[in-house]
Amino acid sequence: MGDRIDLLMSSHQDTMDRHLTLLTAGAACIYNSDTIKPGSAADGVQLCPLPVSELVDITRNRVAQNTLAIGAGLHMMGIGFAALEEVPPRAVQKKGEAMVAENVGVARVGYRYAAAHFTGFPESASQDPRLATRF
Repeated sequence: MGDRIDLLMSSHQDTMDRHLTLLTAGAACIYNSDTIKPGSAADGVQLCPLPVSELVDITRNRVAQNTLAIGAGLHMMGIGFAALEEVPPRAVQKKGEAMVAENVGVARVGYRYAAAHFTGFPESASQDPRLATRF
C-alpha cells in the first residue's frame, strides 16, 4: 500500500463520489458508464468509461462488470492477459471450467476495450519481463 490511488475501479456511484477526488495526475478511474456519472476529476486523471451493456450481457451474471473492469485494469497496469488465463481467481475455479471460460472471455473483452480506448500507465508492470503484455 502506498499513500495514493493509481487506479480506481468504481462499480457504484457511491464509490465514485467518495474516491474520485482522491485521484491525482497520472491516476485513472475505470467505471461502468451505463450507471455511473464521474463528476469532476483533477487535471491529469484519466476517466475510463466502460460501456458495460454494449460489451457483455449482465442480465445473467451481474458481477460480469467487475470481471470486465479487471480485464481493463490489467491493460492499464501493463500486465499481460496471460497472467489471468494462467491463474483464474479461486472463486471462479470452484464453479467449474465453463464458468472459468466465461469469466476469462469477459475479462478479455475488457482488456481489448481498454487497449483500444485507454492509455496504460507509462511506468507499468510491462517493464517486468515476467508480466510483459502477451496478447
